[in-house]
Amino acid sequence: MRKPIAALLASAFACALTLTSAGADRPAGATHPLRITVGTLGAVGSLDPRHGFSTIAREVWNLQYPTLTSLDPKTLDPAPGLAASWSPAPSGEGWIYNLQPGLTWSDGQPVTADDVVYSLGHARAERWAYTNNSGGFTFVSGLTARAVTSHSVQVTATDVDWTLPGLLLHVVPEHVFSKVGNLDADLAALGVSDGTWHVTARTSDSVQLDATGGANGPALQQIVFRTYPNADALINALARKQVDVVSGLPSSDSDRLAALANVTVAHASDGTQWRLRDRLGNAKIRHAISLAIDRTALVAGAVNGVGTPGVVPRIAWGSTWALEDSAVQSLTQSLDAQSDRARQLLRDAPRLARRLVFGVPFGDPVARRVAPLVRRALLAVGVDAAIADSDDEGVYSTADLVLYHASFTDNPFYPYSELDNAVCDHCFRNPHLPSTDFTTLVAIAHSRIERVTAQAKNVGLFEPDTLQGFRTDNVTGFLREPQQASLVVFAPTTTQYAQLVATAAAPGEQLSNTFYAVGALVVLALCGVAFGFAAWIRRRWIT
Repeated sequence: MRKPIAALLASAFACALTLTSAGADRPAGATHPLRITVGTLGAVGSLDPRHGFSTIAREVWNLQYPTLTSLDPKTLDPAPGLAASWSPAPSGEGWIYNLQPGLTWSDGQPVTADDVVYSLGHARAERWAYTNNSGGFTFVSGLTARAVTSHSVQVTATDVDWTLPGLLLHVVPEHVFSKVGNLDADLAALGVSDGTWHVTARTSDSVQLDATGGANGPALQQIVFRTYPNADALINALARKQVDVVSGLPSSDSDRLAALANVTVAHASDGTQWRLRDRLGNAKIRHAISLAIDRTALVAGAVNGVGTPGVVPRIAWGSTWALEDSAVQSLTQSLDAQSDRARQLLRDAPRLARRLVFGVPFGDPVARRVAPLVRRALLAVGVDAAIADSDDEGVYSTADLVLYHASFTDNPFYPYSELDNAVCDHCFRNPHLPSTDFTTLVAIAHSRIERVTAQAKNVGLFEPDTLQGFRTDNVTGFLREPQQASLVVFAPTTTQYAQLVATAAAPGEQLSNTFYAVGALVVLALCGVAFGFAAWIRRRWIT
């Protein structure tokens, strides 16, 4: 059979094209902007800080609007944010914050002290979500701000004690907010940002943010938040690589998450703590009740291990307000998981003449799991406590034991009175503190926490964690701080987003495009040789 020369040429060209395209399809780096998609549960709702309250909305604010101070990602102590530095006010009331120079909003307007004054005043008066006015983690109740200069502002407490310099207040652009009553209806106004990313698109179930600096900005150029109707849909999206990060899943899904390929499970404190208040007068009985509870087993049974056991109550973010490790270890050894020691103390204490009343928050699903486990532990050492739904202050003020869910904030003296006040659970007025320097106030707080815990009047049980998972085959650089695995997203700090970079190419894809081009020429030459050899065979066959 004879083949025309044209057919041989076509075959050689096809050979070269096939082999060169195999290399060209494997570039060393991605040609599209780096993007991550974050999936969570719950509606997006309003993205206007004056009206919104969803988890996604808060993360958008974290990315778009600088906080006056930020958090150190390793210690969670106050760190520079919009304010580059701060110092105590000369009057001793509050702090003076010096703003970073040269900052502008994404529309070119300068960031000034007036933006801070506007933001704090309206957050307090309008009860913005995630401020202390509405049970959030940022303290603004009773605070006022005034501009000292165009780039410095004094924040003062008017009716409560406030000593912590850290203030996680989102500072918004006054020139936009004072003119636009509803940011959700004005995408351009909604996207005015002083952050690294800003909103560029949104739907009913998603929000897209792009880097404000474009190609000159961070490696991560685009962040998309997408909400899913249920946990199954969210986990399936992660498995199918439709999202890179998931957050807010029920603790019962931790095993399902861990079973997925190329997925790392992460969780850390959600800013709350379950505690037990003991109003019994005898110290030995109080200690026995605390010793009866194995907090590690409690976390495993109540929240599937997605939590952090701890005896010592926490009152604020950061290492500043935490006791020294030696003190924490000593209190843990004297108050946690020693059932034999608990029985001994009860034998030496006056006999309990009646069944105790155990007040438990009404309707809280976690409390409904925690309470029976605590009761079972108490029964095992000889203490009988009847569970009573404490949906009103009456039960809280009369129960012998009270299980309660406390928040810690960026101001330690907001929950301060809960530690040893036997009646008032929700006092907004903090205990009187002497007018003294900040270091002394920290020492007073440490002393009080240690004393109340050592007396077993108010002890920690565990901090529930937010369950998250992230893929490791698209981006790398997720933070694992502080010390234990931490929140990837929806954290009090957004430093983690700036850390993200593209995952390195697989070993077979690490050669450069230049290498592939040279290789293509070599392959083309080899195909030419093959063609020449075929032509020679053809001529010999013809002759």
